[in-house]
Amino acid sequence: MLDPRWNTFLVLCETMNYTRAAERLCLTQPAVTHHIHYLEDHYGCRLFIYEGKILRLTEAGLKLLEYTRSLAYNSRKAEEA
Repeated sequence: MLDPRWNTFLVLCETMNYTRAAERLCLTQPAVTHHIHYLEDHYGCRLFIYEGKILRLTEAGLKLLEYTRSLAYNSRKAEEA
């Protein structure tokens, strides 16, 4: 099972909007923010930045997205086995 913080990260990467990610995950927007801040604190880098009103992944965020997608895929495969 994928850690909820990883799932939040993946959904935020898909929506690029904290409110839409929260709605899709049935969480509050502050909970989504908390999950992302936890990951940023854990890895010691910013994962997202705002360019004006547009949310973008940082270089570190792009690398983490690649890893997280692989993690999610392997997690699903393990659950199917």
